[in-house]
Amino acid sequence: MNSFAFWCRPNEGGGKDRVDGQGIEAMVNINLWIADSLEHGKSSTTAFDFGLMLSPACSDGQDDGKAGDTAQGDEKSEDLKGDVSILDSIKGISLYCPFKIDKSCFSDLMPKLNKETLGAIFNDRCRVSEVDFTSRYVEVNLANDESRGPFLLLSCDVLKFEECDSGAATVINIDFPHIAREVGGESRRVYVRFRLYIDQNSGLAKRNDSRDRLFTSAFSREEAIDLRINDYRTLSDEMREKVDGVDPDAYPLKSVTVHTLLMARTSVAVESFEDLHEKRLLEGDSVWGGYLPEGLSASDVVAWHWKKKINRPGDGYKMYLKLSYSVCNWGTIALYLLFLTAFSVFTNVLATVLCDLTWLGAIGASGASLAACAVLLVVFGVFRVRKPHGRRFRP
Repeated sequence: MNSFAFWCRPNEGGGKDRVDGQGIEAMVNINLWIADSLEHGKSSTTAFDFGLMLSPACSDGQDDGKAGDTAQGDEKSEDLKGDVSILDSIKGISLYCPFKIDKSCFSDLMPKLNKETLGAIFNDRCRVSEVDFTSRYVEVNLANDESRGPFLLLSCDVLKFEECDSGAATVINIDFPHIAREVGGESRRVYVRFRLYIDQNSGLAKRNDSRDRLFTSAFSREEAIDLRINDYRTLSDEMREKVDGVDPDAYPLKSVTVHTLLMARTSVAVESFEDLHEKRLLEGDSVWGGYLPEGLSASDVVAWHWKKKINRPGDGYKMYLKLSYSVCNWGTIALYLLFLTAFSVFTNVLATVLCDLTWLGAIGASGASLAACAVLLVVFGVFRVRKPHGRRFRP
């Protein structure tokens, strides 16, 4: 699959050195809800959750050890230089999708993120300001990340979809709310999170079923997921310039840390060549119930988590996953039942006809049924025997 790409768009006249010369660090949270592996083949739609945290870079240039959707690190982060805010320099973000998508497949996740869900996402105790979604932002404090201060959870309701690559791809432009710039307070970091509903034709997940699926009541299914973000190998020159910050309409990033989470049933086997960071059972519906994609439940779901830091964002991120699981073949079961029913009816009718014959009347109904089955087996055997081509049988 071709790569996703994201970049930051600077404010007009903001300049690329506005964040006190520190640069910007990005933390990306990706949750993949593969519906087939969760609902056993009822849907072919993948829910793709994309979360992005933008922060002024740490003074020592090192990762702060904090990570969304995972356990917090033990080390403390260095304090930031100055009292700077991302909103002073960044107007919004853009996401390049290597397939065609429209607004009907986009969902802002801010209204679904309450205190419990945010605590589970960042795996930390958190304090959330009074939720007033008309203000289009919420201030969040993490208990184990106080040195970096609170961050603003922003809405994604100001967005624009642009077709590119002759209509084969889409760029989603999201602007940060203006009101957050006016009342941001001490918050120097911003976080947005949204969901894309991606169908199977996008190429993100390719599905293969076993060849004997038409003859078995259950068959094995494999799904290959090829996830790429800012991967220069499959991006056009225009997209690479934006990712690298060469384009004047793109703000360069200092580093990117990517957290990928795959949500699947406990019975699903997952294969990956990347080192697994952690694996855990998802918390119950009391925490995730209002957040999950429609029709899904948090029961019996495992979160597979991989983490990787990219010091040169232009190098990109690649993740290949292979899922294996069993699917109940209800269509084949129904055909077998239909065939048995038709076979039973036909043998009963044939047995009745044989019983009516004078010379078979003495054997009774049971014998006639056996005779009917024998006739069917002989007929079936005749059709199965094929005459060898180019040879003749001799007595």
